[in-house]
Amino acid sequence: FFADDFGHETALFSNTIRGEFHFLRRSDLPVVASWQGHGWLPSLDAGVLLDRTGELSGHAAALVGGPPARGGAVQVHSLVLNLLNLMLLGGNLLHRGEYARAWGLLGRAHEPLLKLVRLHERRTDHWPTPSRALEDDLSIFVRARYQGCTGSAEPDALCAAYRATWQWGRELFATVGGPLGVDAPVAIVDHVQRLIDTAGGRSANW
Repeated sequence: FFADDFGHETALFSNTIRGEFHFLRRSDLPVVASWQGHGWLPSLDAGVLLDRTGELSGHAAALVGGPPARGGAVQVHSLVLNLLNLMLLGGNLLHRGEYARAWGLLGRAHEPLLKLVRLHERRTDHWPTPSRALEDDLSIFVRARYQGCTGSAEPDALCAAYRATWQWGRELFATVGGPLGVDAPVAIVDHVQRLIDTAGGRSANW
């Protein structure tokens, strides 16, 4: 039993089942209703297994329903800026020859990328972890394109994955953000483009 990297109380049982536990004081129960928009329950019985007083059910009722609506200018603007920020950092890492760090960062960049993809494809049920059930949710074409955005930490493969990620991201800036009036900062976009275009050529350092 231990606290994981996110501070969640976690147990690894001998039968290989993993359990994640969140403990709250009774006075903190109202926070459950604030999870609306982040999580949801198909029914109250699906989420509340035991409630001796009914107090928990009262707060959890706010989560019952279908998946919350995703998208909108504010949310898309945040995704665009987050992807732009991570690609800017990643491009600089490639130029410094920090390929291992750039490889780890690329997975983080794929989170806002895949959320933009899900908005474009109108498949937003699996939102907090956008790679979840990707194989079932998205088309063969989308899955193949995503595979092209991945690669090893070998410099040439990594630079190719960054270029594919950035190209797709720029397209999504236009197709998802454009109709909502969301514009990425032109000067930063142009700078990232130059970084990605000129990355590579330092394989000997790996």
